[in-house]
Amino acid sequence: TAARDLVRRLKIEGRPPGEVEVLLRDGLYPLIEPVVFTAEDSGTFDAPITYAAFPGETPTLSGGQRITGWKAEGHLWWVELPEVKSGQGQFSALWADGEYRTAARSPNEGFFYTIGVAPPLTDPQTGAVIDRSKTAFQYNPGDIRPWENLEDAIVVVFHAWDTSYGRIAELDEVNHIVTFKTAAHWPFQNWGPRQRFFVWNVFEALDEPGEWYLNRKTGVLYYWPREGESMETTEIIVPRTQQLVRFQGDIHSGRFVEFLRLKGLRFQHTDFPIPPEGMPDHQAAYQVSG
Repeated sequence: TAARDLVRRLKIEGRPPGEVEVLLRDGLYPLIEPVVFTAEDSGTFDAPITYAAFPGETPTLSGGQRITGWKAEGHLWWVELPEVKSGQGQFSALWADGEYRTAARSPNEGFFYTIGVAPPLTDPQTGAVIDRSKTAFQYNPGDIRPWENLEDAIVVVFHAWDTSYGRIAELDEVNHIVTFKTAAHWPFQNWGPRQRFFVWNVFEALDEPGEWYLNRKTGVLYYWPREGESMETTEIIVPRTQQLVRFQGDIHSGRFVEFLRLKGLRFQHTDFPIPPEGMPDHQAAYQVSG
C-alpha cells in the first residue's frame, strides 16, 4: 500500500516518465484488507506500472493469521477465539504448515446418497400445494442427524454440474427428510436417483487426523493433529479476508484501471464463508465475488 501511494505521488509530480516497476522482497506480507488499485494507479501503453517479485524471490501476500494458544484435550487441540464468539472473524478454511485441511465431514471419503424427493405439502389454511422438490430430500437413516449445533452444518449436494451448500432449516427424523433454508436452483434428483451429498462442519464428524471444527456459538476452534504435528511448531493459519487485491474502476465516468501488472507474486489464505442462509448452486458460481 505504501508503494502504491508513493507511485501515486510520483505521477502527480509528473515523474517518472517511463515504465515503473515496484519490487517486493521475499517474505510474508499479511493483509487485513485488500490492496485497492483505482484509475489513478493506472499506467499507460508506453509506461506500464508493474508490481513484481524481486528476481529469484517469492513474496507472498497472505490474508491469514496464525492461531496460537492451543490447549490439549485428549487427542484434540482447542483454542478459544473471542472474535468468533462475538460474531466477527468467522471462517471456513484452515491450513496447517501450508497444507489445506478439511473441516470435519461425513463421510470422510465418498458420499451419501439421497433416497427420494420430499413429497409436496398442503397448506392447512389455504389448501395450496407446496412444492418441496428444490428445498428438501429424503435421506438414509443416520446420514443426517440432529447434531448439537445443527445450524453450523453444511450439506454439500452435487447436481449434474453445480454444487449446493445447504443450511438446514428443519429435520424430519420420522420420515428422514431434510429441509434447507434456501432452495436449490435445480430440483433434487432432477437427473436421476441417488444424488450425491456429504455433510460438512459438524463437531460429531471430527473423527480423523487433519480435520477441524469451529463452534460459532462458543468461539472454540478444534483441530485433530496429524502425526508429527505439535502445538509448539505447527503453524495453523486461518483466513481473515476474502480478497487480497482489488481493481476498482468507475464504469460510469469511464475511469478504468489499466496498464497495471502483477508479476511473480504468490497469494494465499483467503476465504469465502458460506452465508447463514446457505448458498444454492449457480452455474459458474457467478454470485461469488471475484
